[in-house]
Amino acid sequence: MSQDLYQQLGFSKIRQVLAEGAITERAQGRLGGLLSFMELADYRRQQLLTLEMRQLIALDSALPLLAFPNMSDSLRRASIRDATLSGDELYTLATILTAARHTANYFRGRNGYPKLKTLVQEHTVPLKFLEDSILSIFDANGSIADNASSELRHIRRRINKLQRDIQSQVQRIASEAAEDNISSQAQVAYRNGRLVIPVRASRKNAIQGIIHDQSQTGQTIYIEPMAIIQLNNQLREAELDEAAEIQRILKEKSEELRQELYGVEQAVFLLEELDFLHAKGLLAVAYSCDMPEPFQGEIRIRNGRNLELEMQRKVVPLNLHLKPEQYGILISGPNAGGKTVTLKTVGLLALMNQAGLLLPAESSSALPEFDQIFVDIGDNQSIDGDLSTFSSHILNLKNIVENASSKSLVLLDELGTGTDPDEGAAIAEAVIHSLISRKSIFLATTHHSALKTLPYELSGLENGSMSFNEGTLSPTYLFQQSVPGSSYALEIAERLKMAPTVIEYARQRSGQSRQKIERLITDLQRKITRFNELLAQTKKLDQDLKAEKQLIAEKRKEIDHKYKRAEKEAYQKAQNILVEMQKELRETIQEVRENAASSQVIKRAQSVMHHWDERIDNSSQSLVSSEAALTKLHFSQLKTGMEVWVSHLRQNGKIIEINPRTKKVWVDINGSRMRLEAQWLAQPHKCEQRVEATIQKPQEIRSIRLDLRGFRGDEALNEADRFIDQAARAALPFIEILHGTGDGILKKLLHEMLKHDSRIRNFSMAALEQGGHGVTIVEL
Repeated sequence: MSQDLYQQLGFSKIRQVLAEGAITERAQGRLGGLLSFMELADYRRQQLLTLEMRQLIALDSALPLLAFPNMSDSLRRASIRDATLSGDELYTLATILTAARHTANYFRGRNGYPKLKTLVQEHTVPLKFLEDSILSIFDANGSIADNASSELRHIRRRINKLQRDIQSQVQRIASEAAEDNISSQAQVAYRNGRLVIPVRASRKNAIQGIIHDQSQTGQTIYIEPMAIIQLNNQLREAELDEAAEIQRILKEKSEELRQELYGVEQAVFLLEELDFLHAKGLLAVAYSCDMPEPFQGEIRIRNGRNLELEMQRKVVPLNLHLKPEQYGILISGPNAGGKTVTLKTVGLLALMNQAGLLLPAESSSALPEFDQIFVDIGDNQSIDGDLSTFSSHILNLKNIVENASSKSLVLLDELGTGTDPDEGAAIAEAVIHSLISRKSIFLATTHHSALKTLPYELSGLENGSMSFNEGTLSPTYLFQQSVPGSSYALEIAERLKMAPTVIEYARQRSGQSRQKIERLITDLQRKITRFNELLAQTKKLDQDLKAEKQLIAEKRKEIDHKYKRAEKEAYQKAQNILVEMQKELRETIQEVRENAASSQVIKRAQSVMHHWDERIDNSSQSLVSSEAALTKLHFSQLKTGMEVWVSHLRQNGKIIEINPRTKKVWVDINGSRMRLEAQWLAQPHKCEQRVEATIQKPQEIRSIRLDLRGFRGDEALNEADRFIDQAARAALPFIEILHGTGDGILKKLLHEMLKHDSRIRNFSMAALEQGGHGVTIVEL
């Protein structure tokens, strides 16, 4: 595929940004030269891998990648028998083995990345022994270590001793020469790798030795004294021995590596491949890219963005949909309205898709597999070839008509321009007919009014336009499908204060039929704009109604919960009374038995019994008497708005809702909504409504965290319930409940309670740094 296509559609810029995100030389090269039009299975696999990498980058800890140069030549030489790699090459390959091992460990302890884990497993060969063996000959800086071998350690000790002896001898001679005025100062210099003494040229014969250099002025001669030549020769021999020993060690380690070359190659490939995917994942995270759905016959671009343009400024998303029987869209509208950008956006998304990249669009988007993309965008005038702009367009159209297939994407900008309008429109119409007959997918922009009616005559073709703000006569860059667009040429000219006579003349010359079409289009666009505004308002109202409905449901749930809790408390209170009564009666009976039923004890027992009879009678008398006087209502008699008597609350209320399925009735009692059983209701009773109000000052909460560790089940739940009440009264948005990990029993009991508590909006486990699975975050 021509590189011009990548340049025209902005794919070259995407490749450049991708390459900048890689750290290995091979991955940088692959991304910088990334090609599109991969096979379907290949680019879908790449997208799946990149999708997992995007999730890893966004949500997980950093992947242990490593920057290193292209190792192809090193690996090729390593495969040759008796070949020896350099120290730098061996050290780099050893660090690659280390990074590959860390990467394998990284994925071994993680779930959620099945494709990446499979990739790592397929290219991981355990080579820890080789890694350790090679690294054992290097120090922390990557230099050959003294202990790489015992022989090398011995040689380097000898070198160090010779260097000290030479330094000492030379320094002594230099000091004596300075005292004798043979040299200007007692200093030592290096020339040709040898220690020398700077001697005055006039006294050069005063010291025997080898002359290695002289100063630019010729006043100083650098002499290696004869006394240390022998030591220097010994040093040189030791250095040669050192080099030979290092070469032997490197050859030995190269042979070890050669025996495991396949595993080393796999490690290099794995790190380069992960770096390649990581760079693509970085791009996806930075620009919110996602994987499109598999193509099922309908082309969908939902909130698609031109990535090249988005790297420079905020863009208006593109929404486009082509059904299976539709092949082309004819886009009209004013200049500088975004028509060309729309073409390039579709083309760039297609190229990115088939290059295995995630798309800057919603995941519900879907694109087919194209075999070619044909583009005719911009001014292709050629001075050297003596071709006009129109001639270049015609040559492009000729190539497209001859070679486009049913799997091709064709992008045509300003179709039919550059020549006589009528003839240009005729050629454009003929090209459109040809593309539809070939079932090629195409988008074309035009200003020809004659072409705007073509979609109403030709099956498979649809209109499209770029929205325009009539009030400001400025583009909105919003694509509108199924609607033709007006060029607004005369309106723009009028706004730019062109002479009225010129504008009026132009209106007359443009023809009445053309003006009617433009007016029709303008009116249609105005109505569509108004419709979109009303639709947006309707959606807003619908959202508000849903929110209100949700709030009502939550309030009902809260009231129901409070009612059930009050009922439970009343039952518990009655139970406590019974327990107290039974205890006192047992004590009285025991006393009767122990005192042989004396008259005094019997009287006391009768007094106790009489006391409890009165207490029970007083508690139930009003209910019994009132219930007897009331007329019970059957469920079929109940109606919304009816006044009723709520027997167990001894108050009147009004029915506000009836559920015939559950036989439950919602009743308003002094402003409080309660869900009641139908059998509790009767004809309204004449009485003063009892209103009870309790004002309780919210208790101060010193911490948003409740520690339940050490509590037993019921105690913990009661404590949690109390703490939630305090937090709710204090209007806290959330609280933290520390329950620990342990066997998880307390957490399970707590979550079961929270799940059915209407005061709770949501709850979840805390982040790792906040306590992880030992802490539950509760939103109120």
